[in-house]
Amino acid sequence: MDKETLVKIETTVGDIEVKLYNETPKHRDNFIKLVKDGVYEGTLFHRVIKDFMIQAGDPDSKNAPKGKMLGAGDVGYTVPAEFVYPKYFHKKGALSAARQGDNVNPKKESSGCQFYIVTGKVYNDSTLLGMESQMNENKINVIFNNLAQKHMKEIYKMRKANDENGLYDLQEKLFAEAQELSAKEPEFHFTPEQIEAQRRMQDSIARIEYAKQLEQQKELNREAKADDELAGLPDSVRLARLQNTFGVFANAMVGEEGSTVLENELIEVRLANKGGRIGYVRLKKYDNYKGEPLVLFDEKDSKFDFTLVTADNRVVNTGDLYFTPVKGNDRNSITMRLNTGEGSHLDFMYTLKPDDYMLQFSIKGTGLNGVLSPGTTALDLLWQQKIIQQEKGRKFEDRYATVYYKFMADDVEYLSETKNDSKQLSNRLKWVAYKDMYFSSILIAGNEGFESTTIDSKMLPEDGSFLKEYKTTTSVPFDLKGNEATDMRFYFGPNQFSLLKSYDDDVEKADQLDLEKIVPLGWGIFRWVNQYFVIPLFNFLGQFIHSYGLLIFLLTVIVKLILFPLTYKSYMSSAKMRVLRPQVEELNAKYPGR
Repeated sequence: MDKETLVKIETTVGDIEVKLYNETPKHRDNFIKLVKDGVYEGTLFHRVIKDFMIQAGDPDSKNAPKGKMLGAGDVGYTVPAEFVYPKYFHKKGALSAARQGDNVNPKKESSGCQFYIVTGKVYNDSTLLGMESQMNENKINVIFNNLAQKHMKEIYKMRKANDENGLYDLQEKLFAEAQELSAKEPEFHFTPEQIEAQRRMQDSIARIEYAKQLEQQKELNREAKADDELAGLPDSVRLARLQNTFGVFANAMVGEEGSTVLENELIEVRLANKGGRIGYVRLKKYDNYKGEPLVLFDEKDSKFDFTLVTADNRVVNTGDLYFTPVKGNDRNSITMRLNTGEGSHLDFMYTLKPDDYMLQFSIKGTGLNGVLSPGTTALDLLWQQKIIQQEKGRKFEDRYATVYYKFMADDVEYLSETKNDSKQLSNRLKWVAYKDMYFSSILIAGNEGFESTTIDSKMLPEDGSFLKEYKTTTSVPFDLKGNEATDMRFYFGPNQFSLLKSYDDDVEKADQLDLEKIVPLGWGIFRWVNQYFVIPLFNFLGQFIHSYGLLIFLLTVIVKLILFPLTYKSYMSSAKMRVLRPQVEELNAKYPGR
């Protein structure tokens, strides 16, 4: 079969033509067989990951009712892996077979029926070089972890016996072995074909973006002129103009500045009328190094905005709209309501339980059919925050400030603490943490997680009052019909290991948040010492002392006192050597070479 096979996929929004490569005959023949057998007839594109791919081919998706979980359907077999790299690789438009991850699928076999089409994201040359460097740096860590897995029985045995020296020696041995193995493997580099494909895409996008920027600038000029004209108009005329521009959101473009306070024994939260968002958070039990109230952020130095697309294709931002506070019977709950007309509104609902650093946050619409675009299934979110300097030692505090994030059912990772850094993540996230040295703001997703997330951390000038600026863009699911709310949570509080870990009490392992992983405890025996001695002692002292600087000073003194018997002998030996050194030097001079 020298001639390549073309297949037409008919969808409700247009046809897609795909080509099957002859270099992957098993996948080609299997795809043709499934098409002829009608396996794909009536199936859905059941999974969409922004800037990555769209997935289809699940037999269970045929006539599937709304809300049914999809993606687990198959045809009872898998297809052996057929990689033709570097000739064929992931790029925009590539047709690929879906498969399970390497941890459960070491042979990398493909699903018998499910496939996806790469929609992709374009990277510039500097980003590609950065990705190459990061992949090569991570290689040694992967090798080390694999070696450590082979010695787990030995490691557990040493831990049980408190064999600190043995653990240290094994760690050094494995790390040296990992370095040696890593040096033997060739470094990863993108192929010239991959780089050229990205450049072609960049050029195409650049032309489109330039045209967009010109049009946007024209629109900004028109809006600025319109604002000047509106300022002097009567209210009725001004409202008519706003309705013509913003439609159902015209009334919400005008409102009163102000905020509503929601508080408990631990934190004070102010909900701003403009944007309906959290505009201020203060931790009541803590002060900064100046003795002033410890404020995590305020309205002018933060953003938390959603993008709304109307039924007539207008784009508005919740940060520009005025919400109305609605207090219910529960004094611990407040609803910020965006009215969009008679019988329709968008609610941001906040609930703060007593004696808790966790704030519940939900989004729910009522009567928004015909208000928002009928294709609305998710809302784009922008979360931005400048990190205020809280400690006197700026450089030391800056060293421990960064963004942490946790993948759904996976581990916790973080951005660089010492330079500007950003990550574009295609996998779903469970939470994102804006971490300072001792305090954090954490946004926690509901069951479906955050999708298509970009996280950015930027260093700020040392002569200012801010350490860094964090920015996250992502999307959250949204039920346009209003049957279900979009649930999230905020954590505003101290980076206390035991406190953060307590949020996983009585929670199934698969659903645990692992918030305590934003607290670095070190590796091996040092982690055990920190977790079971240093942290409990720190928490005990914290009941009586609220200054973290004084707490750390006392903790240091106590640890040194405990270690004093061990260091005293070494100190005395050094002192005796200093006393004997002149005599030894005199003997060496008197009897040289002996």
